[in-house]
Amino acid sequence: MINGKKITAAVLTCAMMFSFAACSKGNPSDVADSAEAFAKAVSNLDSKKMFKVTEEIDDSTADKITEKLSMSSLESDERDLKKAIASTIKYELDEADVEFGKNDTATSLVFTMVDYEKVLADEDLKDIDSMKSAIESSSKEKTYKVTLELVQEDDEWLVTEDSLKNLDKLYAFLDYEVKVTPADFSELIDHTSWFLSDNDKYENATKIELDVWFTDNPGVNVYYTVEKDGKEVYRSDVQSFSTSLYEASYDASKNAEMTGDYIAEGSYTISVFSENGDPITTSTTTVTVTTAQTTESTGDLPTSSTYTIHDSNFVSIKDIGWWDYGIDDNGNGKIDEGEGRMVAAGVYCIDAPTIAFSIEVPNGTTGPDIYYAYYFIPEGGDVSKIDYTKPVDAKTISPKYYGQNDQTFYDIDYTPSKMEPGTYLLVIAKDEQSVTTTPYITAACVVISQTKAEFPG
Repeated sequence: MINGKKITAAVLTCAMMFSFAACSKGNPSDVADSAEAFAKAVSNLDSKKMFKVTEEIDDSTADKITEKLSMSSLESDERDLKKAIASTIKYELDEADVEFGKNDTATSLVFTMVDYEKVLADEDLKDIDSMKSAIESSSKEKTYKVTLELVQEDDEWLVTEDSLKNLDKLYAFLDYEVKVTPADFSELIDHTSWFLSDNDKYENATKIELDVWFTDNPGVNVYYTVEKDGKEVYRSDVQSFSTSLYEASYDASKNAEMTGDYIAEGSYTISVFSENGDPITTSTTTVTVTTAQTTESTGDLPTSSTYTIHDSNFVSIKDIGWWDYGIDDNGNGKIDEGEGRMVAAGVYCIDAPTIAFSIEVPNGTTGPDIYYAYYFIPEGGDVSKIDYTKPVDAKTISPKYYGQNDQTFYDIDYTPSKMEPGTYLLVIAKDEQSVTTTPYITAACVVISQTKAEFPG
């Protein structure tokens, strides 16, 4: 085979002269020039020169091709690597496959380039520089045979638009996902924060969480550890994540030491590492416990950090708190004992169909009606930016009597079409207008991304 970048129009003309003399009304050298120009533009990722020898295509298609070949949407490191891959593209004209018609012609271009997938599969290649070096020194190659069709327009031979689609496999490296371990993770971290803490400190917490905000997704698998008073108490599995936020949490579902419903007092350090053990970031918080289901000025009502009673005079309350309905896993209409989805007070698993707040009142209570509204804050969201005019669920309800148990409750349930991990804020008030002015009760629960099956105990 002859290197396509050195083949001359004269050689190709000699090879095809008989066919053109018999069938073609065009000039063989014009076809050779077009094929050569197109192949060269393809190997150089030069869309402008490709279009010069291509039949007219619509602007949107041209723009997509230009954007893709320019790699303008890629980060500079990834762009440099893919330019190194592109620099290995070579082409040849396979004269044996040339076929001619009266006003069109078809031929084959054979492209070779580095077998980048095999090269980059080496797990020892962690950074862009080592990847580029491996690409440039590799002798591993892959071949792509591209059928090229040309049509004659005004005595000019042009590549057809359909031929552009035949380049998809050759250009697949432009979409290849490159996983790079940054040399210094600190350059990628925008900031860290302790979610729902008070100045990086927790009081009566059912969950602590270190949020790590990157300037962009670092494209690396990670794990984290939790230390209590200097001793490691938890180590996560290696995890991947697809956004610029990584959440490292610790609660009862991860076997946290508890005081009642709350994480035990102490100094907690969460450290995040790459899957290879390279440190990414670390931060320390303190946890204090000031109450454990005791009583407050509201009388003998149990109280918790998961809710606050602002006005207990709207009704006589016997009991109150987040409720766990359980799951009918047998399909027989009966809920098996122990099949609930709340793993701690106000902490539900992602497979809970319903979150529920329950207020028990004396039997015979006929009112008053109360208004409630649920608000959703996604994981990593800003609680201070809740729009109280847009609840995810809101209703006015009356207390309900359950004769079989001789009990009366306000059932304040939320059953979304799809449960999402995050924080759910509940406000109970006289009416919609009183939500932000004179609420009766505010409460919060958390839905975690794990299912109950992960916590068989």
